Amino acid sequence: TRMSSKPKGRGGLYRSLLNSRAFQKVWQNIFSTGRFLLHDWVVKVDPDTAFSPRRLREVLTLDIQGPRRAVFLLNALMKVLSRAAV
Repeated sequence: TRMSSKPKGRGGLYRSLLNSRAFQKVWQNIFSTGRFLLHDWVVKVDPDTAFSPRRLREVLTLDIQGPRRAVFLLNALMKVLSRAAV
């Protein structure tokens, strides 16, 4: 299912992004299926981002000792989590 990652504004008691419920559903699905356990990394990329898995793999291999450590990398367009971080 495609879900928009563009915020629809802020609201509620904590002024959270109004599309946060959609992301919660996605993460619930990721956890319930357990499919992430078959992979070293989970990558969330915005739909309009140019993404090169090969380049990301090179960066991760250079800087990080592997998915056994809990690693969370974040920038404006991409979130990368090691299996241990998920």
